[in-house]
Formats: sequence, C-alpha cells, structure tokens
Amino acid sequence: MKSRIFFAVPISALLIVSAAAQTPMQRVAVDTASPPQRQDAPARVQTTINLFMPGPTGDTEEGTKLRDRARAIIYDTASRECDLLRQNLAKDCRLESLNSNINKQFGQVQLEGFSISGTMSFQITLK
Repeated sequence: MKSRIFFAVPISALLIVSAAAQTPMQRVAVDTASPPQRQDAPARVQTTINLFMPGPTGDTEEGTKLRDRARAIIYDTASRECDLLRQNLAKDCRLESLNSNINKQFGQVQLEGFSISGTMSFQITLK
C-alpha cells in the first residue's frame, strides 16, 4: 500500500507542474502595416483535366481518330484557359507548359475507351 502512495505523489506533482506550464491560449500578432502583394508580380496557375472517351482503342482508323480527338480536347482547353483567366483575374496570361496523357481502358469490366488527362501551367499577371 505504501508503495502505491510513493508513486502516486510524484506523478500527481508532475501533472500539476506540467499543467501549470502550459499557456491557456496562444496569441498571434498580425502586422497590418506591411505593404500588400504587388499586383504586377507574376503568378503561376496550374489546371488539370481528366475525362473518359468511350470507343475503340485498337490501331484502327477509328482508334486513331479517337486518340486525336482526345488530345484535341486537351489542346482546346489549354487554348481557352488564358481567355478564362483574363476574364476573372489576369491582366496578362501565357501558357508555360502542357502535358497530356492517354491510357487505354479495355472493355472487360468497364467500357472500352481512353482515359485522358491534361495538366497545363500558365504564368499570369494579376489585375
């Protein structure tokens, strides 16, 4: 019984000391005197699109046309993205990079077709 009391007293004291050492709330000071971010500084915007196009995936003329159409959708999206950025937040916009990826999806469990993804990066100047 005495051994339990000897262990309980130091542990209780340790809990009280560590609880007293903690601060009840941390405060964060915000410097409102700092200048706002320059609007003419360039910013980077990245957009990703993923879609599925059902159809033949073989090396036939239909399969080739479907692959070309899939890439054309990615390229068309990239060409219109600067217009959309200019309408909403950009003064100037230019395409920096474009990556398109097409994967065959075979028709055993799901539809046969292509899974297409495109990632495009733009450099803009804010309005």
